[in-house]
Amino acid sequence: MKLNSPAIWSLSINLNRMRHIVAPFFIVFLCNPILFSQSKNPVFKPKFTWTSLTEAQKQSPEKVLHLKLTKRDLNGFPQNIMLFSNLESLSLQGLKLQNLPLEIFDLEELTYLDLSKNKLEQLPEQLNKLEKLEVLIVNRNPVTHLPFDLANLTRLKAIDLYDTETSNLPTTLDGLETLKYVDFQGVQLRNEEMESLIKRFPLVKFFFDPPCNCFNQSRAKYRFQLNTSFFSAL
Repeated sequence: MKLNSPAIWSLSINLNRMRHIVAPFFIVFLCNPILFSQSKNPVFKPKFTWTSLTEAQKQSPEKVLHLKLTKRDLNGFPQNIMLFSNLESLSLQGLKLQNLPLEIFDLEELTYLDLSKNKLEQLPEQLNKLEKLEVLIVNRNPVTHLPFDLANLTRLKAIDLYDTETSNLPTTLDGLETLKYVDFQGVQLRNEEMESLIKRFPLVKFFFDPPCNCFNQSRAKYRFQLNTSFFSAL
């Protein structure tokens, strides 16, 4: 497989000792309306602003669209979250969750779900109920695979599997034309596994690490080569 394959992208910015903008941020940048911060260390910021549970409880539940829970919000979870039936974006990042309450999958308006930095080993089949979901972020979880039946997720645009144990995508996603970006960085894949994914999903831009057990220095060199190619194409 050629390193300059158009199906393999990675992005970094070499400023002040090289700070990386990793693929999860890039996925949000490409799949959601965003604002770009012109700082010395640019970051991609979603256009929407998160609402904390404390702030949300002071508002009319139907007006709360973007909710980010913190550890102190877990008391009474998930019953209190079900008040926000119009919720479009939900972040459960870094809550050390081992299981997901199934009530979450009754939030039918969700388009953005961030489950990153938890202790999830699997995702429930009820994920298939979120028919409006566009962005699924699962990075930094010991998840070994996605649920088999995701056929109802016909609007899905991006899946972030960075630093998980997932090495494949369910066949129920085959032919999904809306799917554009999948991040497999931090997952050790063989050449044939990468080639199989690219063949199955020719319209998808994949983020891969080098196809070997390389040292960090080698990975940095590999990504620099890709980044140079990417910026020269702009």
